[in-house]
Amino acid sequence: MTLYLSICSGPRSDVIVSRKLGKQKLKFMFCVFALSQVPGDGGNQLEARWNKSEVVHYLCAKKATWCTLWLDVSEIIAPKAVDCFVDNMRLVYDNKTRSTFNSPGVEVRVPLFGETTPVEYLDPSYVAHSVSKYFLAIVDTLVRIGYERNKTIRGAPYDFRKAPREYYSNLTKLIEETFEANEQKVTLIAHSLGAPVLHYFFIHKTQAWKDKYIESVISLSGAWGGAVKPLKVYAVGDNLGSAWISSSSVRRLQRSMASLAFLMPSRNIWHEDEVLVETPAANYSLSNISEYFKVVPYEVGYEMYKDTKDMLYNAPPPGVEIHCLHGVEVPTTERVIFKENGNFSKQPTLITGDGDGTVNTRSLQYCLQFRGKQKQEIHYKTFESVEHLKILWSYPALHYITSHMQNVSQKNMLRERQKQFVKHQN
Repeated sequence: MTLYLSICSGPRSDVIVSRKLGKQKLKFMFCVFALSQVPGDGGNQLEARWNKSEVVHYLCAKKATWCTLWLDVSEIIAPKAVDCFVDNMRLVYDNKTRSTFNSPGVEVRVPLFGETTPVEYLDPSYVAHSVSKYFLAIVDTLVRIGYERNKTIRGAPYDFRKAPREYYSNLTKLIEETFEANEQKVTLIAHSLGAPVLHYFFIHKTQAWKDKYIESVISLSGAWGGAVKPLKVYAVGDNLGSAWISSSSVRRLQRSMASLAFLMPSRNIWHEDEVLVETPAANYSLSNISEYFKVVPYEVGYEMYKDTKDMLYNAPPPGVEIHCLHGVEVPTTERVIFKENGNFSKQPTLITGDGDGTVNTRSLQYCLQFRGKQKQEIHYKTFESVEHLKILWSYPALHYITSHMQNVSQKNMLRERQKQFVKHQN
């Protein structure tokens, strides 16, 4: 699962035109990117330092100054180093405070807030760029039409392991600062988990605030109502699509992420009695999901699920213009089948349906439910055989983003002309 947020505002009226596209002239636009990816493939870099009294393996360092935590490719593919990595990056859940904390002795921070580097590549080491590129294609595409890294395209990463509530104050500040600096409304791009994260964010903002600051939202592979895949991850983990990584090795980390619980199938979409997991002894649906967490076993996961399951249940629409884009016709997990009672160590059989390979179509297209419930438009477009992550460098999606931002730029220029006309008349 991934989360990507991008915040883009239109140009100031005094910015000089820098490029031409056909007969259209474009002014520079200020654009802020913020992204996060859950679970496994974290959407931005994280750094950590630690001072631990004990470690899980004699090869693990007890002390370290600030260094790359996510992602260091060399650590997750090495058989013993991955254990050190998991123990440093995992979260600990406190049932009393209903909160997650870093592994004992570990401090984690998000580096280079405001810069694009943490979102373009997950591993900052040059040798790993080719295998850890994430948002590079979108940044490159915008640079080619006149944007500039760290000036007109910026990054706002966050700790993607946790539930997103902590991020909202920073996101609010970022949107308002961007608006004030550029005197234009802001456009946001959300990838995967970013869609429900923004949905929750918007329903806690007044309509007056949204009307003032938000131009539109572009959702790429939006997991509006979660997905079935987390049920498999809780049981056996996920190897991130890499043959070099053992699912069982990273399961401890993935399970500990509160954001994984936030991505569980939503009752807005899945019927409570619909079977999601089959075993010889029992079937599991949302109605008895607590029993599933007992037999996996990972009952802490159920506590985190209780914390997040109602955040968007029967929630009102976001109240902003949305462009909803996603892939279709890619086999996607609809049901998980374990063939042996009590044995969750083996990879299950997966019954697939339509989706983008990660998120089910019924969740991807949940944005259509907002039509008729808000005055702002809902635009919808699908891309055949485009997978969940690959939409970030899919040409049709990149073309859509570019075209939309050109339209926003033209709209902003028209608004500015109208302001100048009114000012002149007065």
